[in-house]
Amino acid sequence: MRIYRIASTQSEFCKLSQTFVDQQKLERLNEILSNMKVPFARKNDPRWLMRNLGIYNGDHPDFQEAISILKELSSLLANPMSQENADNWNKKWSQK
Repeated sequence: MRIYRIASTQSEFCKLSQTFVDQQKLERLNEILSNMKVPFARKNDPRWLMRNLGIYNGDHPDFQEAISILKELSSLLANPMSQENADNWNKKWSQK
């Protein structure tokens, strides 16, 4: 698993330039959200998704996976990883 810096866009996931995330998890979250009832403008708002995703999608088969990915990404946004820490993390996990 490799960690990548989030590209700078207007989404809340991307506002913090020092945040690093697993690209596969972002892609999986986007795949799950594309099959759910979520307003297009809200797909990049993790706070809104955490609060409201279950309203119309609580019975979706991938609901719990989406919430776990959102929790992980939200924790990364709250505690951004520096470039040095990301490099160390990548070295550690590439050796396994």
